Amino acid sequence: MTLKLRASKDNHDVVVKNWSEASLAFREWVSRNCYGASDLTRGAGDIVAMGKKVAHVSYNGRVWVGEEVVFEVQL
Repeated sequence: MTLKLRASKDNHDVVVKNWSEASLAFREWVSRNCYGASDLTRGAGDIVAMGKKVAHVSYNGRVWVGEEVVFEVQL
């Protein structure tokens, strides 16, 4: 299944292989653009498969499926 990470502020989707890659790509995008949490628009960080939202990456890089954290960045 192809996953796409939505970075809606740039109207740009990135193909990712898994939750870890989505988290890393999202944090790199946020850092590269010097965005704060309040700069992100609705839908930024959504992970989409076959046209439907399946997960979400929050500003801190955690990946959520519904209310459950399925991936957390280890610092």
